[in-house]
Amino acid sequence: MKHLLKEGQLKREVPFMGGVIDVRKTTVRDLKQVQELAKTIDFTKDTEETMKFVYDTLRRFVDGASDMTDEEFEAFPVEDLSGLIQTILGSGSGND
Repeated sequence: MKHLLKEGQLKREVPFMGGVIDVRKTTVRDLKQVQELAKTIDFTKDTEETMKFVYDTLRRFVDGASDMTDEEFEAFPVEDLSGLIQTILGSGSGND
């Protein structure tokens, strides 16, 4: 199984806004870290913290997004970012 953990094996192409981006697949370790962070946020009340969570998640998993600013993310449609987050956080489910 170890041979399957190569860098290229842990990425996949995802359609996004008419293009294709590379997204790192969510590992069990990643999911645990994201869940711990999510426990600290009241997603129903704190919009600023929710968006920080979204942007940080994108920076972590999307190739080429690590140096993007909050302002750059804010230029994308909410619907597209929301769908991308759902895709990222669901990508470790084995359904790839």
